[in-house]
Amino acid sequence: MRKLLYSFLLILTSIALANDFGFISGVVTDKESREPLPGVQIVVEGTDCGAVTNLDGVYEIYRIPPGKHELFVEYLGYTSIKILNVEVVADSTTKLDIAMDQGSF
Repeated sequence: MRKLLYSFLLILTSIALANDFGFISGVVTDKESREPLPGVQIVVEGTDCGAVTNLDGVYEIYRIPPGKHELFVEYLGYTSIKILNVEVVADSTTKLDIAMDQGSF
């Protein structure tokens, strides 16, 4: 009985802790052509959270503390972007699509 109770409490604690974070997801595209950009780096400043877009330009960032955050978006050949005041809510996904301008060489 004690093992069952311990297991139950461990599962409840894990579920409760998982809900203390939010998520950000979206698609990164070229602003002019609207084509998806693979390999774009997105970092939530001040955390160890970030992602790289897949072949379809899609990214998902997990386990972000709730609150307002700044994102830094970087891709070779494109102008870097800093996005301010991205609101993250616990146990929720913030949808954020990003269009990037090609940089000058």
